[in-house]
Amino acid sequence: MTTHVTLEDALSNVDLLEELPLPDQQPCIEPPPSSIMYQANFDTNFEDRNAFVTGIARYIEQATVHSSMNEMLEEGHEYAVMLYTWRSCSRAIPQDSRHFQNMSKTEKLQKTDIQVFVLTVVIYLSEAV
Repeated sequence: MTTHVTLEDALSNVDLLEELPLPDQQPCIEPPPSSIMYQANFDTNFEDRNAFVTGIARYIEQATVHSSMNEMLEEGHEYAVMLYTWRSCSRAIPQDSRHFQNMSKTEKLQKTDIQVFVLTVVIYLSEAV
């Protein structure tokens, strides 16, 4: 009197058990899944230094100095770009050899510097617009 159950019937019975509702009268306390987005911003230039008061004023002072050094570094980068542009323009100025042979070295430098200055101002103004 043993009944023979095939593997397919057994698997279908297991699948039916998964769909069987088992009410236990308990509320579902598990929240739906949600993602947390976190993005660190280290480019604050130490503006939040006053929030980290630890009783030792030297840390705030160091953060202030770092902030001013970062500002000076940015200003230095601007001057470096300007100097590099100046250098590039000075090499691009064509030299009239006949005209420059009759001039003294000081006159040559003054004329070249004026030409380079005018070119640099033109480039700077065109970038500003």
